[in-house]
Amino acid sequence: MFKKRTSKHRRRREVKTLHAQVISPRIAAYDARKALGHCCRMLAWLGVIGGVAFLVWTGLNRALFQNPEFQLQELVLNDNPVVDEARLFQVTGIETDASLFQLNPTVIRERLLARPEILHAKVTREFPGRLEIVVAPRRPQVWISCPSAGVQPRDPLSGLLVDAHGKMFGCRPGMLAEARMLPVIEVSADGPALVEGEEIRHPSYLRGMRLLRQAQEIDPGAAGWIDVIRQHKSWASEMITRAGTVATFGHDEIDRQMRDFLAALRHSEESGRQLASIQLIGRRNLPVTFQGETPPAPPAAMDQPAPPRAILVDEGASSTDEQATGDATPPVEIPRPRVDTDLQELLER
Repeated sequence: MFKKRTSKHRRRREVKTLHAQVISPRIAAYDARKALGHCCRMLAWLGVIGGVAFLVWTGLNRALFQNPEFQLQELVLNDNPVVDEARLFQVTGIETDASLFQLNPTVIRERLLARPEILHAKVTREFPGRLEIVVAPRRPQVWISCPSAGVQPRDPLSGLLVDAHGKMFGCRPGMLAEARMLPVIEVSADGPALVEGEEIRHPSYLRGMRLLRQAQEIDPGAAGWIDVIRQHKSWASEMITRAGTVATFGHDEIDRQMRDFLAALRHSEESGRQLASIQLIGRRNLPVTFQGETPPAPPAAMDQPAPPRAILVDEGASSTDEQATGDATPPVEIPRPRVDTDLQELLER
């Protein structure tokens, strides 16, 4: 038997709607009046909002910015060698009659930090009329000198100072008294350019700082007696003390060479003699000269006879010869320059 169907399939009726748009002069005029009215209402609302904003701004301006109570009445600047009050107004653009609300601490701080000689700055507003500024200057370590590039040593106008982070900055008048006692590192003009506000990367500076830091590790007051450090050759550097001693260092074994140099300086001071030059590259037989010492005579020309040479005569042989010849002339010795025994033991170990 066949199963009776219980479901029926219904066909959907398709409804087609016809949209007709009729445009006439009256309808167009009505739409235009409607759009114009909408625009007028929007303009009215904008006018109301603008008027209210203007009134609020005028009230705030009179209550805050033009209120004499909030004008800058006291400016406190910490004692520092890089920025005084006159330069503070010049660098930051602060106006003396400005309101404290017009002075943005962030902007003032950024303008101060834009100066290379300033390391840190803190700006604080204290209402109703107090502005406090604390400036921390960079602490100079050495001078940079490059005469061929116009950077003169210890010159407040063209000279450059370098802090412990390698940042270069100019010398302000308040820093000059302290900076005059700092050593100078002389660099050549064939390296990176020396630009104020940038970090120095010159190889001669890095080698010079190695010598200076090694000297300060052994003697914390080394910066007081070191005058100039410069790269003498590609394989050696020179250190000149304020007393005029010239020491030649190799680029290796800096610790050993510096200890030998300081020991030689100490011994020469104790013996009352002043070192003129010393070469510390070798381990033994280091060349040393003293100030006031007569330099050795140049060798004689080939066509001139050699001067007579004195011969040291034994004391016993001298008495025998005197008895035989009857000549009582004493033996002659040529004096020769030499270093003291203690210094000789130090340098020829």
